[in-house]
Amino acid sequence: MFDGRARSFNSRFVRDRTTLLNRPVSVGPAVTETDLASLSPLLQVYLRRAGAVGRPRVQNVRVEFDAQMRRSATAAWMRATATQYEFFDPPARLFHMSAARAGVPIDVLHEYIDGAATFEVRLAGLIPMINTSGPAMTHDSTGEWTYGRFVIRSIAYNVEE
Repeated sequence: MFDGRARSFNSRFVRDRTTLLNRPVSVGPAVTETDLASLSPLLQVYLRRAGAVGRPRVQNVRVEFDAQMRRSATAAWMRATATQYEFFDPPARLFHMSAARAGVPIDVLHEYIDGAATFEVRLAGLIPMINTSGPAMTHDSTGEWTYGRFVIRSIAYNVEE
């Protein structure tokens, strides 16, 4: 289903997003007070105020970012845009970012699908700068996904569609 053949990050992102959005989704039970019991008190309060209790569980979330980054406190800012999808059952994450430094495009693609993670960065869409995968990357991504499962999913209860 998912392959790593070289192609533009955007086309891979769109293909994988479409595949994940078209997966069958089982709607589970509504969020209960029992579900909140193991969470931090602060997150429990937030979820109650957001109206999560009694509502269906969020199945997936799309987040769009406009960001500015720099290498040091004195370096010039680099603008970036990113789109991230979080899928909760089964777990998956897609993250695609586009930026430019000194007029050279920088593309980033991070995927966590079917229990395996990859992280790639290319200059001008062609020159690989980072191409990471394997057990360590998957371990780190699983931790990030677990964090996203609680934080990003909880925010989704408070956002109108």
